[in-house]
Amino acid sequence: MRYLIACSLSLLFLAACAPEKEATTAPPPALDFETRRFDRQGGSCPDDGTDCMRISLAYPEATGGTMAFRTHFNAFVQQFLVSVLDVEPEGSGHSIDTLASQLLADYARYVAESDMGLPWSLEVKGEILYRTEQRVSVRLNSYSYMGGAHPNAFTTLATFDLTTGNELALPDLVRDTVAFRQLAEAAFRADKGLEPAQSLGDAGYFFPGDQFVLPANFALHPEGILLYYNAYEVGPYVMGPTSLLLSREKLGDLLR
Repeated sequence: MRYLIACSLSLLFLAACAPEKEATTAPPPALDFETRRFDRQGGSCPDDGTDCMRISLAYPEATGGTMAFRTHFNAFVQQFLVSVLDVEPEGSGHSIDTLASQLLADYARYVAESDMGLPWSLEVKGEILYRTEQRVSVRLNSYSYMGGAHPNAFTTLATFDLTTGNELALPDLVRDTVAFRQLAEAAFRADKGLEPAQSLGDAGYFFPGDQFVLPANFALHPEGILLYYNAYEVGPYVMGPTSLLLSREKLGDLLR
C-alpha cells in the first residue's frame, strides 16, 4: 500500500513539474481583399436607354487580416455606400438593397411625371490605394446624376491600422501637423498659381477667416500623402476638386 501511495505521489510530482504547454492562437487570415459588385437598373435600360437609371457599385471588401481590421474597414465602406444611396438628410438607416429600390421607384415616378425623361446614374468605384504590413489606405469615388444642373462627384480617402482596425488621424501619420499644414498650403498655392501672401478669399476660395485649412480627406499613398478637396469644399463647383500629393522626399522626417 505504501508503495502504491509513493508511486502516486511521484507521478503527481512529475506532472506538477512538467513544463506547461503554451496556449497557441491561430494567426489571422492573410490580408486580402475581394471586389464586390452591386448592380441594379430600371426604366428602359434594355431598350434605347433614354428613360433609364443604372446603379453600379464596385468596392473592396476585406476578407483577411485581423477581425478588428475587417470589422472596421468593411463598416467604413458600407457606411460610404449607404451615404451615397440615401437621399434622406438625416439618413433612413435602410440597407443598400432597400435604398437602391427606393431610388429606382423615385426614378419611375420622375419619368411618369416628366415630359422628357433623362437617364439617371449612380456609380461607386473603390480601390485599395496603398498597403504595407501595418497600414492600408482606401479610395472610394462616387459619381451621380439624378436631375439638376450638373452631376455630382465625391471622393473619400482613409488609412487604417491593420492591427487595431482604427482609422488613422493625421497625427498618426505625421510628427508635426503644423509643419505639415505649411507644406500643404505651399503645394496648394503652387497648384493654383497663387503667391505666398495672396488672399485666398480674393482668389475665390472659401477658407474660413482667409486661413488655409487641410481637407477632410487624406491618406497614405505609395509616393507620400494624398490630400483631396472635393468640389464645394473650399471653392465653388466650377473650380472643381483639388488633389495634392506631398511626396515622401518633401515630407522627410515628418512622415511617421
